[in-house]
Amino acid sequence: MVTTSVDDDCGRWSNDQQKLCFQCDSCKAGVLADIQRVWSKPVICITAGILSHAIALPCLVKVLKFRKK
Repeated sequence: MVTTSVDDDCGRWSNDQQKLCFQCDSCKAGVLADIQRVWSKPVICITAGILSHAIALPCLVKVLKFRKK
């Protein structure tokens, strides 16, 4: 019993040394996963910083206005 699978990426493959991209989805998915892995912590830190500033700034303004009176 021989089973064959249809894989579009295999049909696009070429041994041409000058051709670097075959428009397949395998390397694109790998790059996207790497970007998500690398940028997940900085995005969380930046978001937390923005939220803390958004909460602290109105409180600080209120305290400074209260001190002027």
